Amino acid sequence: GRNGKGVVRVELDPARVGANALHLYVERPDGSAFDVPEVKVAFTQQAKDIGPLPVVPDHITTGHWSASGVQIPIAGDWEVTVTVRTSDIDQVTVSKNAQIG
Repeated sequence: GRNGKGVVRVELDPARVGANALHLYVERPDGSAFDVPEVKVAFTQQAKDIGPLPVVPDHITTGHWSASGVQIPIAGDWEVTVTVRTSDIDQVTVSKNAQIG
């Protein structure tokens, strides 16, 4: 999108097997909250061939999305993939690993 950079922060609480609360924040390079048309999250457990388990969080306020009851079926090393759509044709997907206890 315009300016081409930013930060997405994902918080998963309590990051354990079962139901979790997910909060996702989108920020401009200067740290200010930024609204985008769409965000999507998916969890994949490669070792057990589980997923991707999609999560479509609800928009809460400027730069903040949330989903409750996000089910993580087993403990282990999960890949968390976030896709941020910034316009009708522009989107970025980033993947990071997260340890679920």
